[in-house]
Formats: sequence, structure tokens, C-alpha cells
Amino acid sequence: MKTARILAIAVTLVVAVPLLVLNVWGARMSLWAVEQTRQFDTDTPNMTDPAPMPRNPLRFFHDRGELRDTFATDALTDQRSIVITEWIEPADLLTAGEPLPDPTHLALYAQARAPQRMIRYCTEVIAAFGTACDVMRTEAQFPTTGPTAISAHLTYIPAGILGDPDLVNNGEFFIAPARLYEMRDHEKPPFNSESRIAAMQKAQDICDRLRETYGNCIVSRLDLRPVEIWRTDLERLPPGTDPIRLDATAIIKIYADKTQTANDDLRQIVQSLTTAD
Repeated sequence: MKTARILAIAVTLVVAVPLLVLNVWGARMSLWAVEQTRQFDTDTPNMTDPAPMPRNPLRFFHDRGELRDTFATDALTDQRSIVITEWIEPADLLTAGEPLPDPTHLALYAQARAPQRMIRYCTEVIAAFGTACDVMRTEAQFPTTGPTAISAHLTYIPAGILGDPDLVNNGEFFIAPARLYEMRDHEKPPFNSESRIAAMQKAQDICDRLRETYGNCIVSRLDLRPVEIWRTDLERLPPGTDPIRLDATAIIKIYADKTQTANDDLRQIVQSLTTAD
């Protein structure tokens, strides 16, 4: 009986608290709407900036979860990922001596075997800026012509200092892309382990600089993709040049005071830091 009573109280709280919060927010919305209407119903309307709309309280619960998953240093989460794509032949998915399956089964082979193949890239993530890494999910594309593309979404725990988002007032997330190699394909670094680690470190360096201003920063996503040099460009390069180059784009994420921060400003700062070298 006592257990049932405790369970009933717990269920009541779970249901009642959100409803109470929403009722309070609804009352605030009604008062806000009345005030905005009153400004334009008078003979001399108030021309000052209108009061901001009350924030939906459910957004608080979403933000707290996103904050936790973004800045957690004790768990792998889906808010931080390194996406690495490689080109392979279908035979690369097979063990030695294993015959090629029917083409209709290749997607199943990729789904089953890609995680084991792609986990090796976690050694690069840990070497660059992580303390732990795992394969979150994989994807495979089988075009009618050209190589098969396997992509791995690697989740990681950052090794460096992230900053404390709890120190931020009026906090909100802001993101900005960083094209790490904004140049012609033949000028980009080769698609090898050394270059991928360097790209991760470059993205982290951008975050370190932003943290000096905003107090926190995280590389929430980094896409590392192979690109092939055009044949006309390759013909002008020394014999033996690796035709597969690295394209890298980072998504930089901060938690900042929304009254003092704008996405456009963050984008400009990230752009300047990206091209500073």
C-alpha cells in the first residue's frame, strides 16, 4: 500500500508540474498580449520597443538536455560528432577469400560490417582532441558508377577545456560553420591520417580562441570528406601525387548571452579565425 501511494504521488507530480508551469506561462502570455494591444488602442501609442514575448518554459527543459549533452565530459553523446567518409570497393567489406555477395545484399553487408571497419578512425580522434570515442552510426552509398562511400558518425568526449555554460546569463546556443580548407581541390592536403588529425586540431584551435571571448566552445561536428583532384589539375602535378584530397568543415558551437550575441557576428569571427593562418 505504501509503495502504491508513493507511486501515485510521483505520477501526480510528473503530470502536475509541467501543467502548472504551462498555466503560469499561459497567464504571462495573456498579460503580454493585453499589454501589446493596449499600446495600439490608445490615442498616443507607446512607440518604444515592445516587451519580448515570454519564453516557452518547455524550451528550458530542452536547453538543459542539450547543455548537458553538449558539455558533458563523462559520457558520449549525439551532440558531438566527427563524420568521416571514405571511398572503398565492395570487396573491402569482406574477409580474406570471401566471395562477393549479390549486389542486392551489399547494403546489408555494409550495415553489418561498416562499424567494425570505421572504429579505427577513433584512434585519430583521440590523438587529436578526445579522451574517448565510439561509432554512433554508419551510412553507405552505392552509386551506379564510382566507388562505394562509407560514412561513420563518431561520437567523442573532448579532452580540452570546454568552459562553464552555467556562468552565462540569458543563454542560447549559437553555431557557425568553418570551412577549414577554402581552396582549390589540388591545393588541399591529402586524405590521410596526418591531415585528418591536423584538421581536428585546427577546429579545436578555433574553439580555443572563441573560448577566450565567450567563455565556452565546442566542436559539435566535423565533416572530413575525400575529394578527387580534377584530371587536368593532376596532370600538372608531379608524378605519383595522391589524387584524393581532404575537405573539412567544422560546426562551431557556443552558449552565449542572446542579448549580446548574434549568429552573423559569430560567423564573421569564425571566418576570420579560419583564414588567419
